[in-house]
Parts: sequence; structure tokens; C-alpha cells
Amino acid sequence: MCGCWLLELDVVRKYVSLLMAKDFQQYNPGRYPIPTERVRWFIQATFAKVQTPYVQTIWAEIDDTLHIETELLGDTIDMAE
Repeated sequence: MCGCWLLELDVVRKYVSLLMAKDFQQYNPGRYPIPTERVRWFIQATFAKVQTPYVQTIWAEIDDTLHIETELLGDTIDMAE
């Protein structure tokens, strides 16, 4: 392994933090309900610079699948229309 995933983590964290106006930090997924043996890296929002919902947790699997989890958005019927 070349360690290239470290660059991916930094790039994802930088842009998601900028777009969501939140700080994201790398953590151990611990009790988070995902198979930890498949996790390459795991970040969560730590502090909102302004009140914004949306992205709270992001992780990458060892096969480069990126998972992005959001808060519940409630009734999205109006957005779909």
C-alpha cells in the first residue's frame, strides 16, 4: 500500500468541511454500526461553525467505496416535487 489514501482523507475532509461549514475529524468507528475490518478511514463532524444539517459522518471502505451519512431531513416530499 502506498499510503495514497491519506491524501484522499485530507482532500475529502477539507472540501466537506468547507461545504458543510463544519469541522470534520478522523476517529475510530468504535461502536458505529459498520464492519470495522473494511474501514479505511472514518471522519465525523465535530463542531458546526454555523447551524447546518446534512453530512455528519463519512467513511471509506478498503475497496474505495465512499459512504456519506446525513442527519434525518424529515419530510422531503416538497423537495422531490
